[in-house]
Amino acid sequence: MDAGGYAARAAAVTSVATLVVTIVVAGRREQRRWARGALTDAFVAFLSASWQHSDLAKGSATSPDTSSADAMAGQYGEMGLRRT
Repeated sequence: MDAGGYAARAAAVTSVATLVVTIVVAGRREQRRWARGALTDAFVAFLSASWQHSDLAKGSATSPDTSSADAMAGQYGEMGLRRT
């Protein structure tokens, strides 16, 4: 095999290695981006449920009714804070 054949094979191997490294790095970057987005969405949902639960609790302090208690339990469950 002449020098041109070796150079072509070396270029092909280098290209494949570069492609693999790029895919791995880009995959990790996308995974981190997704994790940040999912964490932000979960935190916003938690805060929203917390505020709604707080508003329902303040409203039902003066007149306890079952619909408010059920709504509060639903928001409490949405926050992921199940009572045992």
